[in-house]
Amino acid sequence: MASQETTHNPQVVLELTFDLEGFLSSWHHCDQMANYAGFYTSFGKPDVFSYENIMSTITNEILETIYWRNAGQGTVSMVISEQQVGTCIEATIPVNAESECFYRNTVQRLSQGDPNDLYLELLLSGGGERGVLSLSELAANYDAKLNLSTGQDTAEIRLSLTVVI
Repeated sequence: MASQETTHNPQVVLELTFDLEGFLSSWHHCDQMANYAGFYTSFGKPDVFSYENIMSTITNEILETIYWRNAGQGTVSMVISEQQVGTCIEATIPVNAESECFYRNTVQRLSQGDPNDLYLELLLSGGGERGVLSLSELAANYDAKLNLSTGQDTAEIRLSLTVVI
């Protein structure tokens, strides 16, 4: 009997879209949105508490990075989906030249070596640039795989993070 190949379509669990200017009005928005994302995406998970806690932490690190590294205006979109390889968080972020360079350099640094080494170096040196420690923490502590691509608009990037929770 021949085996049938099955395809796995990503299942969008949560999509957040928000105005960057309103988001930047208070750093506390990072924590509030992350807690909501953790709570909402944990429904139906075998260990709801652990999943909620981990997802809230991961989402918070991404949101804090966006808070510090962005174009200052525009719309952010964040999609959390379940895929065959794990949970994927994809953030489309408005960027200027400086913030785009930051994301490109950080993702490249994390993909070129052991993220644990970079994370430890940053911890011992006081954290480095804002946002680098957050993304390196995700790669080191959660074995998150980060990718970067250009958004539909040339003034935005798409940061993708895949993690098995």
